[in-house]
Amino acid sequence: MLTKKGTGIMTSMMNTYGSKKKAERVFYASRNAGRITGVERKRSHYPGASMHDSALHAHQARHGIEMQSLPKMRQMMQRLMGR
Repeated sequence: MLTKKGTGIMTSMMNTYGSKKKAERVFYASRNAGRITGVERKRSHYPGASMHDSALHAHQARHGIEMQSLPKMRQMMQRLMGR
């Protein structure tokens, strides 16, 4: 997922190169080469984790709460929220 900066650069490249395919090739080649940075949002440390899971993990770490598995934590949160 692109950041606001990444979206702007991609739009500019589409205007410059004409086709979306060519613009994407140049954009990702530039990103991989390190010519442009801060264009994609950071991924979660946990594969398959939602944004809520990442926020929950950060909250646990800040407050010294014992870490639990994400599925178990998700179940607990759903019970607390009444889902």
